[in-house]
Amino acid sequence: MTAPDRPGLRAARRARGWSLADAARELERLGRRTGSAGATAASLKSLLSRWENGHATPDAGNRGLLARLYERTPAELGLTAETPQPGGAARLRGRLAAASAVGEALLRAWGEQLEIARRLDDETGAAGAAGVVRALVEELDRTLLHASAPGVRARVGVLLARSVTLAGWQELDLGDVESAWRRFARAREAASIATAAVAPIEAGGEMVDAAIRPRGAHAARAVGRSASAAAVEVRTTADEVCAEAVAGQAAVLVGLGEPDAALAVLDAVERTDAIDLIGALDTGAAGPTLDAVGAGDRDGPATAGSPPAPETAPDVPPPAGRTAPACVTEGGRAWLAAARGAALAAGGRNAPARQVYDAALRALAAHGLPPENRAAVDPPEHRADAPDRPDARSRTGVRPADLRRWRAQALAALGEPDVVSTLEAALAAGIDSARERATTHAALAVALAGRTAAPGTATHPAETHARAARDLAERIGSVRVVALLTHGADRSPEPAATAATAGGHRHG
Repeated sequence: MTAPDRPGLRAARRARGWSLADAARELERLGRRTGSAGATAASLKSLLSRWENGHATPDAGNRGLLARLYERTPAELGLTAETPQPGGAARLRGRLAAASAVGEALLRAWGEQLEIARRLDDETGAAGAAGVVRALVEELDRTLLHASAPGVRARVGVLLARSVTLAGWQELDLGDVESAWRRFARAREAASIATAAVAPIEAGGEMVDAAIRPRGAHAARAVGRSASAAAVEVRTTADEVCAEAVAGQAAVLVGLGEPDAALAVLDAVERTDAIDLIGALDTGAAGPTLDAVGAGDRDGPATAGSPPAPETAPDVPPPAGRTAPACVTEGGRAWLAAARGAALAAGGRNAPARQVYDAALRALAAHGLPPENRAAVDPPEHRADAPDRPDARSRTGVRPADLRRWRAQALAALGEPDVVSTLEAALAAGIDSARERATTHAALAVALAGRTAAPGTATHPAETHARAARDLAERIGSVRVVALLTHGADRSPEPAATAATAGGHRHG
């Protein structure tokens, strides 16, 4: 660490009329006379310069020699001993103690801090919120590394996964794709840690010890949450955040112009978790294979074997005792569907992309309904202003309106007939996130670029939306939105597909 400049040490040398070389020779002689000989005069000249400029701090022996040489106290020379930093063992003990002291109040405070960071991100994007999110991620990461209590690891793991996923979307927005990829990968790891921590808690019947719950049976009952319910909450949230992080990695690849690589990432996750995405979303239908969903003519109909229009959507709670996240919740499937639809659209495969989005819309619209009422869910209406039931949303906040908007963003450059009306309705209904508003304006600019303006229109609607997207992008520091507009000018499907997931962490 660089110390402050030491004018006292320099002034003492100059008071004697010595150059650095002179002082080095005198210091060497003094060392030999006192039996403290060490460095040569040539080395001491360099050291003296570093000591005077604050680039290094002399050790105790040299501090004593300098005080004798100049006949001044160490304090007068600016050489008072610095407070020693704790060694590795002491530092580790301190961090372990801090992690073991984490309780409900601190966990709630971290959760509130995350929600504040999300709201700040809605308003200012990465430009105003990135520093806040990074600080929270560092604190949670350090706590998770040193925590041992399963209850603490479960709760902190979920908080870290959510925070670092938000950081990943911010990095992607800033154009740092490598950092975004690492953030999303860390989110998946944190979700896995949280899920693994829940397994022994479920087996023992205790969600948390005194580190999470207040002491005493009465205080524990006052919290009003059973161990099993708390475990389900942790597992379900970890599943959805893990799926969101996978969608983030897919968005990175789509943004790099690698939609097939994005599909491969999604295939690997879905196969690992034994998910047939379409079949899982649509009960009563055989569903195509994962390979088939991504195959077929680029602009033709869906592949052979595609299921009929789905009618119901199952609730699949994450299985107890599982030690790794599985994207089997409605929210997890919604994220994977959005990512798959974006990747398919980026490759120009309209029909399979529509199929994936439509199945996810039906499942999410039926979320929270009793099984006997799910068959009554109408086929999805893609307009963003179509009403949503208040409980038709996932734990990470994904709503049917979000999927409808992402679907339109993904298909904006592919000439889909309902895209413009859906995106215009989304803006009219209001979108909380500035990043999502910018992305929606950019998608509208792409969708309208090839259309003829109405007679008497002074400014083409595409240019109006492009200007709005640029203004918002400048405000929130979004490199990604500017790239969407640049590529969209060539009618490339790639940027619009990226938009379908790149802003999805916060919903309007």
